[in-house]
Amino acid sequence: MSNDDLTEAAAAAAGWTWWRSKHGYLNVSSPDRGEHVCCLEWSRFRAMTGRPLPEPRLADALREIGWCPLDDDGDNAKLRRALRIVVQWFPTEVAAMHWSADGRGRSWAEPYGDDRAAAERRAVVRAAAALAPAAQLSHTPEATAGNAQ
Repeated sequence: MSNDDLTEAAAAAAGWTWWRSKHGYLNVSSPDRGEHVCCLEWSRFRAMTGRPLPEPRLADALREIGWCPLDDDGDNAKLRRALRIVVQWFPTEVAAMHWSADGRGRSWAEPYGDDRAAAERRAVVRAAAALAPAAQLSHTPEATAGNAQ
């Protein structure tokens, strides 16, 4: 998965909701019910060629809001707490672990090399992404329209 895919899936698991307006911008609601209208300045066409640009993704809207769990320790910690993800350090890697209600555990490990914090954040976001409901992960406007609550 790309970083954008991971971020979008983690947002879905954490309770973010979104829908695309008929004008193409994204309406995003955070888990604490903060409402955001995003990507209003998004250009539909390339200035030089006039060719269409892809519509903004949820990851673009989340970056605009400032929610970046792959880059921000605070956002990552909130995500970890919201989903009850536990972090365990090993000699060469860090693992993010989650236990389901029936007691079964799963883990996602990342080697940490020189940047231990980045590896921890990525392991947590990978774990969160795996917990996302599959129906919320489509990038089409029709699918995201059904995501509104």
